[in-house]
Amino acid sequence: MDFYRRLNHLLAQLPFRKYTTEDRNRWYVQYVATIDTSSQFAKFRWKGITYRGMMVTEEDLNEYKIGDWIVNNAFLSTSKDRA
Repeated sequence: MDFYRRLNHLLAQLPFRKYTTEDRNRWYVQYVATIDTSSQFAKFRWKGITYRGMMVTEEDLNEYKIGDWIVNNAFLSTSKDRA
């Protein structure tokens, strides 16, 4: 089954009205597994060390609290080179 058919199949399995954390977590695992096993994404696979950084202002950093969710709306990418 190609990626988009599998994705549509997974989306169709989500509960229509009651969407629990367990449903979300199960769906994420299936979604990632679908990407991981799809031959369409083979050209994007790489195994090794990558680095990711993020610029955060002192003001933004002060808003973070232990145990709270962190929402980052910025674009993130990784690099094989540590800069």
